[in-house]
Amino acid sequence: MIIPKGLSPYFRAIAFIGFGLLVIDTVMSATFGATIGYVPMIGLALISLGSGLLLVTAEFFRRVGWTSIAKASLCVWALAFLFNCWSNMGVATSSRMGEVQQATVQKAVHTERAKATDEAEARLKLFTGQLAELSAQNAWAATVSADGLRSQVEALKAAEVAEARLGGCGPKCRAIQNKIVDTQGRIAVAEQRDDLTKRIEATKAVLAKARTELAGTKAGISATANQSTLYAKLISWNLADDPSVSAVTVANESTGVAMAIVIAIASAFLTLVGALPHLVQADPDAVRRTVEPAPRPAPIANRIDEVVGNPVAQLREQLQAQLRVIQVPLRERLAA
Repeated sequence: MIIPKGLSPYFRAIAFIGFGLLVIDTVMSATFGATIGYVPMIGLALISLGSGLLLVTAEFFRRVGWTSIAKASLCVWALAFLFNCWSNMGVATSSRMGEVQQATVQKAVHTERAKATDEAEARLKLFTGQLAELSAQNAWAATVSADGLRSQVEALKAAEVAEARLGGCGPKCRAIQNKIVDTQGRIAVAEQRDDLTKRIEATKAVLAKARTELAGTKAGISATANQSTLYAKLISWNLADDPSVSAVTVANESTGVAMAIVIAIASAFLTLVGALPHLVQADPDAVRRTVEPAPRPAPIANRIDEVVGNPVAQLREQLQAQLRVIQVPLRERLAA
């Protein structure tokens, strides 16, 4: 098979893509091995390289007629390919699941902080409404304090005692007692207003802190999680409803497995296709010419004689020819 020259750039591009996928495949396997140790990392990286290159080796041996070695190479490649897919699956699925899990935790934290902010806002609204209602019903409460009212009660009690000493508890004494009761009621209102004011200030501080924490918390939005949700919907043929957590997990892991297998297959296949322009030149005769030793060159003297001739030999042949010419007439005269 002869590959047209016009297709050479395409095969070079395929070889380049195959090499890139081979590098990515090797890095994925090495990443998986690194979670175990340095030695497994190197071993899995070499197995990944074997998965991409042994197929080319098997095809070469098949073309040159070494079928036994070709079959053995193909068997070794199959084992390396399966192990390579296994390591790639570990990396692809763990990466996707790890991102989804991290996003889930982050989303839960964001939800809790948003909930805390909403609760603080609700409490602040409640306390503010109670204070506004209390102030509307008791406008005087904004101008007095509970401590001041307590001082008034003490003064009124002292006045009551003095009045009782003067002439008994008459109408004036009863008026003082009524005022004491009214003032004590005012104290309760003032204390309630002070308590609501303190609660409002404390809630404002809590709300400010909650808003600050919420602003510094990521919402936990994950592109991987959104992709897995979409895949789960496509698998269930239901784009309207949100899938279950188990369905999202299955879709996410299936995506990682598919990605690992596709990378391994594409790496091995494109590497083989990229090597085809060289593999088509492999045949048993070419290998035999490469393996058999070349014939030894003739001595330099013989090659010179072949090119320019030997002057001594030429002179000898000329003399022998002349002697033959002289000898023939002499024999003829003797015979006569």
